[in-house]
Amino acid sequence: MEKQTKKTNSSEPLDLSDAHIHDVLKQRKASGEPLVIYKGDDGALYSDNGQSLWRVVDEKRFKVPEGVTVICDRAFYKCHPLRRVTFPISLKVIGNEVFWHCKKLQSVDLPPNLVAIGEFAFNYCWDIESMYIPSSVKEIGRSAFSFCMSLTWINIPEGVTVIRESTFYGCI
Repeated sequence: MEKQTKKTNSSEPLDLSDAHIHDVLKQRKASGEPLVIYKGDDGALYSDNGQSLWRVVDEKRFKVPEGVTVICDRAFYKCHPLRRVTFPISLKVIGNEVFWHCKKLQSVDLPPNLVAIGEFAFNYCWDIESMYIPSSVKEIGRSAFSFCMSLTWINIPEGVTVIRESTFYGCI
C-alpha cells in the first residue's frame, strides 16, 4: 500500500548532519529563498506550503501527495529500494537528478499536467522498460533518460519543443 502524507506536529528536530538534508539546505541557501521545510508523517521533507517535495529516503513505493507541483532536485537520489512512484495530477515539474541511480525503479506513470523533465532526471534507472510522456510536456532535460538500459519504448508527443543533448545516451 502506498503512503500518503500530512504535516506532523512532531517537535522532532531534523538531523542536519544527514547528507540529504545538507543537500537541501545547500540548494536553498544558493537560491537565496528562505528555507521552511517540514517532515511529513511519511518521513519525506516538504516545503512549508506543501507544494515542493524535497527528499525521500529508502522507500520501495512512494505516493507523492496531491498539491505537490515540483519535485526538487535529487529528491529520490540514490533511493536504491524504490520500485514504484505515483504522481499527483498537480505535479508540473520533475527537477534535475530526481531519480538518479534508482536502479530498481520499474513503474513510473507521469501525470497529465507535467510540463518539464529535468536534467538527468531518470539517469541510471536500469529497470524502466517503457515511458509514456504526456502531451503537456514541453521540455526534456539533458541526459534525462541516459543509461536507462532496459528502456525499449518511449513516446515523445508533438508538443515537446526541447529535447536536450544525450537524453537517451547509453540506452538500448
